Amino acid sequence: MWGVVLTAAFSASAVIGALTATLAYRNRAVVPAGTPLAVATAGIAGWSVAAAINAHQGDPDLALPLATVGVAGHALIVVGYLGLAEVFAGRPWRPRRRVLLLLGVEPVLVVVALATGVFFDGVHRAADGSWQPVFGVGYWLHYVYCYALTLSCAYRSLRYAYRRSAFTRRASCWLFVIAMPPIVVNLLAALVVKNNDLTLIGTVISSALAYGALTRNSIELLPIARAQLIDALADGVVVIDRDGCVADANEAGREMIIGTAPWIADPIGVHVDSIDPTFPLLTQVDADFVFASERLGLELEIRTRVIRDRTGSFAGWVMIARDVTQYREQHRALEAANDQLRRQIATIERLRADLAEQAVRDALTGLHNRRHLMSVLSDAERNHTGPLSVALIDVDHFKQVNDRYGHAAGDRVLVAVAHLLASAVRPCDVLARYGGEEFVLLLPGLTSDDAHTCVDRLRSIVAGTPLQVAGGSVRVSFSAGVACGDGPFAADALLEAADLALYAAKRNGRDRVELATSVS
Repeated sequence: MWGVVLTAAFSASAVIGALTATLAYRNRAVVPAGTPLAVATAGIAGWSVAAAINAHQGDPDLALPLATVGVAGHALIVVGYLGLAEVFAGRPWRPRRRVLLLLGVEPVLVVVALATGVFFDGVHRAADGSWQPVFGVGYWLHYVYCYALTLSCAYRSLRYAYRRSAFTRRASCWLFVIAMPPIVVNLLAALVVKNNDLTLIGTVISSALAYGALTRNSIELLPIARAQLIDALADGVVVIDRDGCVADANEAGREMIIGTAPWIADPIGVHVDSIDPTFPLLTQVDADFVFASERLGLELEIRTRVIRDRTGSFAGWVMIARDVTQYREQHRALEAANDQLRRQIATIERLRADLAEQAVRDALTGLHNRRHLMSVLSDAERNHTGPLSVALIDVDHFKQVNDRYGHAAGDRVLVAVAHLLASAVRPCDVLARYGGEEFVLLLPGLTSDDAHTCVDRLRSIVAGTPLQVAGGSVRVSFSAGVACGDGPFAADALLEAADLALYAAKRNGRDRVELATSVS
C-alpha cells in the first residue's frame, strides 16, 4: 500500500514538474525567472520519475542507478533555485562562465564519489518493502551542500524582501515557501523513516506552489513591469537604501554608475561614496540638483525622492538621473553667444550715442552746436516753466587775430575762449557755438539782471586771461547782448532781441554786456 502511495505521489510530482518546466521555459522571453524555474522544476521532474520507477518496480538492481538520476535532479534544483534568488535580488539570470564552473565542481565530485563507491553503501529493503540506497559519506556531504546553498538563497531572498517594497516581500515569501516543503519533509523522513529519502513528497507541494505562482504572476509581475517599463527608460533609475548603498538600478542607471566608476562590475550593494566621493550628501528631503562628474566630464540632472515604508519610516531614496551634458554645453554656448551679442549691442549703442552726441557738437570747440541749441530753445518755448535768459556772445576784433596770427591761431583762440566759458557756467546752463566767433549761452531760471551779472563775470574772466598764441600771449575780450523771456516767448524773437543788444554793446565800445530793451 505504501509503495502505491509513493508511486502515485512521485508520479504526480513528475507530471506537475514537467508541466511547470515547460510553461516556464516557453515564457522565458517575457518572464525573467522562467529559465531558472524551468531548470529547477525539470530537476524535480527527473528526480520524481526515478523515484516513481523505484517505488513501483522494487528492483534492487535498479535502486542505485535510479538514485543516481535523483542526485542529478538535486543539482538541477539547486542551480535553478539559485537563479530564482538572483532574479529576486534584481539581477538578470545570465550565469557567468566562472559561476558555472564553480557550480560544476560539486557535481564532478559527486560523479567521482559515485564511481568510487563512497556515495552509496549498497542497498537495503525498507520497511515498506521497497529497495532503498544506503547513504554513504558522499551522499551526506552532498546533502549538506545542497541544503546549505538552498537555505543561503532563501536567506538572501528574505533579506532582499526586507529592504524592498511590499510586493517584493510577497514575491520573496513565495520563493521561501517554495523552498520549505522539501526541507521539512526530508528532515522528518531523516528522523522518522531512516535511510528512506522522502524529499520528493515535499517537491510535490513545491511544484504546485511554483506552478501557481507562475500562472498567477505573483512572482513574475514585477520583473515583467521592470523589463518593459523601468529598463526601457533612457533616464537612469537607481534605488538607494537607508545606509546609502545601491539597492537596485535599471539598465541606464547601471551604465551611468559603471561609467562613472569603471572598476565596479556590479553596482548593487555598493555605497554611493565608493562610486564618486564628490556626490552630494543625501538627506531625508526631496532634492533636485545637477551633479558634474569631473572624472568623466559628465553632467547629470538628478532628482532624489525619499522612500518611506507603510509605517512612514524612512527606507531610502529613489534617484532619477538624466545625462544633460550635451544640453548644458549647448546652453552655455548659447549663453556665451548671448553675452557676446549683448556686448556687441552695447558697443553699437555706445557708438550710436557717440554719433548722436557728435551730431550736436561743434567739431572745433567741442561745445554744443547750433542744431542742439535750437532744439533746446524749441523745447523751452513749448514747455515754459520759468524765466529763460539768452546771451549772444561775440569775440571782439577776431578778424584782427586771424590776420595777425593766422587762422590756426584764431582757431586756438576760439577753443581757449570756449573752455573758459564752459568752465565757469552752471551745469544746467547750455553753451553752444552759434557760428564763427559767436557763442550763445542759455541761462534757465535767471532774470535779465541776474543774467547780466553772470555774463559780465564771464566777460571779466575772458578779458583777464592771457591766451598762448604763436609762441606768445594775447588777450581778447567779447561783447554780449542779453535778452530774457519772463513769460511765454518765441525762440526766434528771443535770439533777435539778444542780437540787437549785442550790436548795441559793439556800438558802445565793445568789451561790455548790454541788456535787450524788450522781447517782441
